[in-house]
Amino acid sequence: MGSGRCKWHGWLNVDLTDSDLNCDLRKLTLPDCHADVAVAIHVIEHFYEWEALPLLIEWKRVLKPGGKMVLELPCMDKLLSYIAECMKENVAPSKSFSWWAFWGDPAHKSVAMCHKWGYTEYCIKTLMEKAGFVDVKFEEPNYHFPQRDMRVIGFKEAA
Repeated sequence: MGSGRCKWHGWLNVDLTDSDLNCDLRKLTLPDCHADVAVAIHVIEHFYEWEALPLLIEWKRVLKPGGKMVLELPCMDKLLSYIAECMKENVAPSKSFSWWAFWGDPAHKSVAMCHKWGYTEYCIKTLMEKAGFVDVKFEEPNYHFPQRDMRVIGFKEAA
């Protein structure tokens, strides 16, 4: 989901343009119970808070029973702790470990690349559970910066 320029071999890459499947991630043009796994790496923060629950419900729709949803995103718990520590030590925070995680990297010069919301571990876990995912848990992030980001996985209930 939201593959952008990063194409994964052997996966159906989905984004608005230049992907295997070009569509709005809020209304996937895929049938119900289509995928075993769905992955969204640094995607959900590009949607407004009020879009997040319907977005996750839509992504769950295309998963097969027992299918896995994987999200990686900036972790506000880590970011706020890091910024507080920088303030305490009177040092400027790294942009990639602070401001870019909040608002997106301005080098992209694209509204689509701006971040519209941020999540703590508690908030994203609660949101995934509200969307109907079960066995929601956290793992070490595989992409970007583990010391800044989080990885959360959840499953569509098995039939």
